[in-house]
Amino acid sequence: MYRSLTWAFPWLACCFAAAFAACDSGDRAAESVVRYDSAGLEIIESRRPAWSAEEAWVVEEEPSLEIGTQDGAPEYIFFRVAGALRLDDGRIVIADGFSNQVRFYSEAGEFLKAVGREGQGPGEYEYIRSLGRCAGDSLVAFDLHWQAKVYTADGELVREMPLHDPNSYQGLGPYNLTCSRTGYFLITGWGEQSFQPVIGFYQATAPVSLLDRDGNLVLDLGEHLASERVGRETGSRPHPFGRSTELALADDRIFVGSAGQLEVQAYSIAGAPTAILRGPALDLAIRGEDIDRYREERLAQVDAQDRAAAERRLREMPMPEQFPAYTDLRVDPEGNLWVRRFLRPGDGRDLWTVFAADGAMLGDVEILTDLEITEIGADYLLGVATDEMEVERVRLHRLLKPAGLHRPR
Repeated sequence: MYRSLTWAFPWLACCFAAAFAACDSGDRAAESVVRYDSAGLEIIESRRPAWSAEEAWVVEEEPSLEIGTQDGAPEYIFFRVAGALRLDDGRIVIADGFSNQVRFYSEAGEFLKAVGREGQGPGEYEYIRSLGRCAGDSLVAFDLHWQAKVYTADGELVREMPLHDPNSYQGLGPYNLTCSRTGYFLITGWGEQSFQPVIGFYQATAPVSLLDRDGNLVLDLGEHLASERVGRETGSRPHPFGRSTELALADDRIFVGSAGQLEVQAYSIAGAPTAILRGPALDLAIRGEDIDRYREERLAQVDAQDRAAAERRLREMPMPEQFPAYTDLRVDPEGNLWVRRFLRPGDGRDLWTVFAADGAMLGDVEILTDLEITEIGADYLLGVATDEMEVERVRLHRLLKPAGLHRPR
């Protein structure tokens, strides 16, 4: 009997539709995240991505720069690249593990110089393991036991210093480490349980510590999970499906997460807990088909004569209750936190979830190319690609950000 006003007056339908579309566009970000206080700690709970499909960031598949070759001059041949970064003037710096050199290249990828070599003397490396910018424009390369070698942006060695876990009773180096351009190091230790004769699946815990540029303890963030491990009579190692505490350090914030879910704890640089960044709940259950795929992948890499022993070890390996939610944390120059999602066996997607500087989840960035990321810039990703011949190349890919929810700091 009663008909809608929009049927009687079609122009009203257009008005309502336009109004609702405007509200949907304007309120998308607000509706996607809930913020509330819990005992003075801000909980930032994202129910879904703030990005629309049109606003999502995209990594170009084709690199804009590639350095590395299978055959040719030795300065362009890499093996076990331990780190790569891009300086403010566009130069690329690469730490090559085979030669134990830190190599400098022009913005166009032309070799400029190399510093370092194998050895145990000043400026020499037993096993170069990482490269970072840990104080302004200074470069820091880390040796086997996290000894830090500090260089100027032009490759001049300034100083060397050991980095120790101040909470370790054995004076060991860190288990995990990250640094900031403001000169701080954020570390977690191994945990005493890592060196005890524990058989089976277990957790090692250790404090997370902030160190100054000289390696001195600034603050202790308390005990956290160091790693989930599997132990045998001969020792222990991280479980392939085990969680570990992941670290990220911005100029004014500290991020610590144990990967139980898509959740990260934020602290001020003074050590005060400030917020919990939380994404949607993930299905992390380990199922029989996941274990089967993992075993198939591992056995495919084993020689025929070792297959029986490998099958037995895989069959006897204890399993945790769930997968980790993520395996890495990074902060980009705009203050966004990038969270690398755990890759299930058989899943070829490399997915990073991005949280804005205000804590809201923006969305996911999928890396569509074989790229192990070493640095995330404001408009690029730098990393290492390894082909089927095990040839390593350092590649720079453009990061495209359509107009929308960038939320720079």
